[in-house]
Amino acid sequence: METVQTQVHGQPIVYQLDDTEVVLGKRRLALADVARVRLARFAEMWACELELRDGTRGTVISADAASRAPWARLVERLHARLIELGGPVTYVRGSWTVVAITAAIGVLVVGLAAILHAGWLTPPAFLAGKTRAMMVLGAISVVAGPLLTKRSRPRPYDPRDLPPDLVPR
Repeated sequence: METVQTQVHGQPIVYQLDDTEVVLGKRRLALADVARVRLARFAEMWACELELRDGTRGTVISADAASRAPWARLVERLHARLIELGGPVTYVRGSWTVVAITAAIGVLVVGLAAILHAGWLTPPAFLAGKTRAMMVLGAISVVAGPLLTKRSRPRPYDPRDLPPDLVPR
C-alpha cells in the first residue's frame, strides 16, 4: 500500500492507494470506477484529480516539497494500477482553470499598470513611481502568458509515459 502524508491548506491529510481503491482522507474511491484522470500543476501545487463514472471527484495534492517524491510514486502506482485494470479511462493533462488564472493575472497587471501610468488613479504609496516597472511586468506577462497558456491547456497524455513537468521523477 502506497501512503502519502501531506498538508493541504494547513490541514494534515493522508492519501493511500491499494489494489482496489484510493483513500483521500476519509473518502474512498474505487479504482474500477475511475473514468478520467487529470494531472495539473499551479506553481508548487501538484494535483492528480480522479473523476468517477458517476461524476464524483477526488484529488490527490502535493503542496509541499516534503511530500513531492511520495506523491509522485503514488501517482505513478495509481496509473500502473489503472492500466492493469484495463477500464476505459481518459487521461488529461492541464487545466482550463490554470489557463484562466494565468490570463486573469496578465490582464490585471497590464490593466492596472496602464491605469496608473495614464494617471487615472493615484497609486498607493508602495507603487508610487513604479508604473514603468509594472508596465515591464505587464509586457512580460503578455509574452509569457501565451507560453504558460499553451503549456497548461488540457490535452491527452499516455499513462505509460507520465509528463515530467506534472509528475516529478
